[in-house]
Amino acid sequence: MFRERIPDSDANELAPPARPAAGARPPRAPSHPLAAPLLPPAIGLIAGIIVDNALLPPTAAAVALAAMGLLIAWLAGRGVRLRNPRAASWITLTGIALSAAGVGMMRHASAVRRVPADHVAVVIPDDVRRLIRVEADVLTPPVFDDSDATAAGAPFPREPRTRFLAAVRAIDTTRGMRPAGGLIQVSVGSAALHVAAGQRVELFGAAFRYRRPDNPGQRDWAAYRRRRGIHVGMWCDNERNVTVVRDTASGAAASDPPLHALRQHLRRLLINDDAAVDDDAHTLLDAMVLGQRGRVERALDDAFVRAGVVHFLAASGMHVAWLAAIASGFMLIIGASYRTSAILCAATIVAYAVVAEPNPPILRAAITAGLFFAARWLRRSRQSGNWLAAAAIILLMLRPGDTFDPGFQFSFAIVAGLLLFVRPLMERFTQQSVVMVGDVPIPLADAHDHGLRRAARDRLLLAVIVALVAWLIGLPIAASHFGRMSPWGWLNSLIMAPVVFVVMLLGVAKLLITALLPTLGAYLEAPLDLATSALARLGTTLSQLPGCTLPSPRPAWSWLPLYYVALYVAIRGPRRGMRFGAIASLAILAALWLRPAIVAPRDPGALRVWVLAVGDGSATILEMPDGRVLAYDLGTRATIDAAEHVILPFLDHRGIRAIDTVVLSHADFDHYGALEGVLNRVPVRRVLINDLFDRPQSRSRAPAALLNRLRERGLDMAVHHAPDAGLDARDAGGDAPSFEMLWPLADESDARLTDNDTSTVLRLTWHGRSILLTGDIEDAAQAALLRRANLTADVLLMPHHGSPRPRTTHEFIRTVDPSVLIRSSGQRDRDTDAALWAAVGERAYYNTADCGAICVELSADGIRIVTQHPSNTHPVAASYLRSPAG
Repeated sequence: MFRERIPDSDANELAPPARPAAGARPPRAPSHPLAAPLLPPAIGLIAGIIVDNALLPPTAAAVALAAMGLLIAWLAGRGVRLRNPRAASWITLTGIALSAAGVGMMRHASAVRRVPADHVAVVIPDDVRRLIRVEADVLTPPVFDDSDATAAGAPFPREPRTRFLAAVRAIDTTRGMRPAGGLIQVSVGSAALHVAAGQRVELFGAAFRYRRPDNPGQRDWAAYRRRRGIHVGMWCDNERNVTVVRDTASGAAASDPPLHALRQHLRRLLINDDAAVDDDAHTLLDAMVLGQRGRVERALDDAFVRAGVVHFLAASGMHVAWLAAIASGFMLIIGASYRTSAILCAATIVAYAVVAEPNPPILRAAITAGLFFAARWLRRSRQSGNWLAAAAIILLMLRPGDTFDPGFQFSFAIVAGLLLFVRPLMERFTQQSVVMVGDVPIPLADAHDHGLRRAARDRLLLAVIVALVAWLIGLPIAASHFGRMSPWGWLNSLIMAPVVFVVMLLGVAKLLITALLPTLGAYLEAPLDLATSALARLGTTLSQLPGCTLPSPRPAWSWLPLYYVALYVAIRGPRRGMRFGAIASLAILAALWLRPAIVAPRDPGALRVWVLAVGDGSATILEMPDGRVLAYDLGTRATIDAAEHVILPFLDHRGIRAIDTVVLSHADFDHYGALEGVLNRVPVRRVLINDLFDRPQSRSRAPAALLNRLRERGLDMAVHHAPDAGLDARDAGGDAPSFEMLWPLADESDARLTDNDTSTVLRLTWHGRSILLTGDIEDAAQAALLRRANLTADVLLMPHHGSPRPRTTHEFIRTVDPSVLIRSSGQRDRDTDAALWAAVGERAYYNTADCGAICVELSADGIRIVTQHPSNTHPVAASYLRSPAG
């Protein structure tokens, strides 16, 4: 048997401490401020980045803060003699933290808030699309989206699209091509199959700066991309607008063609695409062994997210730790010395980090593992907290925007929680000591003293504690970013961990053996495929369990530090009474967090109508004073998934957990296309349509197919016609909002009506104020309403997204006589037909394409309009308030 000589530092670290007498508290190691000297600068760096993001201070303030911190550290360490060396150490580290905060402010400002003079963003004004021609290097493999929208009920096929990231090298100007820089996210309106990573291409299309979210609760993709150095997007109509200038084979200038070729070679060694295995298994191997999570099938990724085990798909550095364990075990088997083992294991981890996707968890794990093996090689003491701080400093100096990335927060917070909490919890529950080797807690149970059963029980307890601590740390972060929580994520992680480890072990073994002995590596193919397929099925099964993932309110950022402080005291508090008080505080904080999910928001004094910005479509949410929530149309013709990216985040933001009634005005996809996506997540009591929704004259069978699918779900389908809308409050008294269904009339012949003219027209009245919802009515319906109905309303949701009808629009608006006009459209005002402005006149006017989501609040005090963005096109105020007459 090979034996490895353990260095003195390792032997001392693994030596069990003297056991305390019965009933005595284990001695605590005295803490010293210099035990983890990199922790204060890491905290200061993070604080500086957060301050710069929130307050946008001038550069002079950051420089002054950095200089002041250095002065304080110098005075404490050199210029001032203190009788208490411990106090001097604390003052020195405080000065270093302040200086690091100044550096963080400057680094974030230079990387995120400012762009160099030759950046492509300089020539793209805010809020304007500009046609440009650039030469750029393709940095990422193109992603082809060829999903067919007809599968979701769309009556028209959707063209395949291509997306990739490119680095601009030159831009076309009046004086020819000039050098330029900056990253640009490119989208092509067709399948650009001739594009590959490593090529230099010429792009022609509409460039634009990303704008803030248009709807409450919507993710701020502009900030997300800006923190990654992407300030500009570009839309190319088709693949002909993407011309390859130089290919990789001819020595193209892209940044990583050799790396891309290496990744492809490793994938061929690992995966046999000809094997009779489903694609899910192959993409799992891509993610877990090669760190390419971007290749994971969307359905499988969603399943792992719902099950709360997405960290197994390279979303965390766990697979890096396992790779380090596998490499260390292999070195032990072959009898390598500890120095040789440290060098080879560190090289393995570095190589893996280079090949894998460069996300914060992988980089964090690679840096900490590298520092672990470096300390082992140098025979130095190993401080896990110091490694974690060093990894944070390195990553944030390279990419300061990662501070706000959920992957960064998950990775560092969970590892910090494991370092802080696992050891005291194990000692409390097992009455035995635990040491931390790297990031791994090792219980010092002696199998000969306690028996194998006791040792196995302790290891199982350790696994449960690790899973629960990781879950408690990650739960509020997941709720803050995604508005979701996985109550059984910790248990699912325990169930899947053994299978994941087997897949990881077999995958690494197959990769190495196939590279050396291809014939022998083929024997591992069958067991690897079997384990990977089992893992995919297990993840899918766990994701389908009831209550696996639940919507949750997003806690305020000020709530998070209170939660983590209470959690720290509850686990590591020095006195039992203090720990019990912290547990009570955690219960109170949980109640404050979950209260919006239990008690639906209700304002009996106001009625709110939200016109969401969904592009070319319509989605209107009505919050009633009696607590009910209604929807008038849910759809869009834009390429986005309106349910996933707009409507559901809005409902989570408002704390809306159920919808009483959805009114579908008519059978156009841009008015109902998002309904089924909403139904998948939010309970709906009934769907209301008019009796012309699915008429024989309709040119499309999509409406009939939709109704069949809704009936298969067991939904209550109600059919109404004017004047009965069937929407008045069931238990309200005399002072309740009233609905009038003005169109279509029961005796109106539909032979001359277009599909748009069959739209349900509703008038909602509350406290003497009214809003008219008109769908897509055109000439015939507008003319009939002008003849037969009283149309007066204070607010008008303009017909057919504000498209002017030459014969009726002007007269229709004049007859309704609204004070406020609202337009749900994807067309900006600067591109609007001038005929519309003649009809609008001097009335207050808001367009979702320019203003974002628009909230109309009706109350006894009058009408108030609130917009997501201030309007800067038509001359109206950003907020409109009109008190009732008399």
